[in-house]
Amino acid sequence: MTKILDTLNKIKRPKLLMQAARFGVPEYKRKLHLPLVLGPIHPSDCTNILAKLMRVEQDWNEKRRDNCASYSFVDHVDVLIAILAEAHHLRASET
Repeated sequence: MTKILDTLNKIKRPKLLMQAARFGVPEYKRKLHLPLVLGPIHPSDCTNILAKLMRVEQDWNEKRRDNCASYSFVDHVDVLIAILAEAHHLRASET
């Protein structure tokens, strides 16, 4: 297992947030959703994409914890959906 997946396994988020993200994973389409979350990106490997997604998610989580007015539950869930889907893709490619 790669280091990025080890780091991902240690992340703790509220149960409702993670349930919402898991619910969205089956509908995830990389070419459609990834640019919405990360902006225009060039094709890259899953590890680099996951690292970028995790930085974005960390920013959303800090806003959530700080009760920031600019926090968006929907945007946070979108990032978590992408993380879960990309992690699944990475795990599948390692086997």
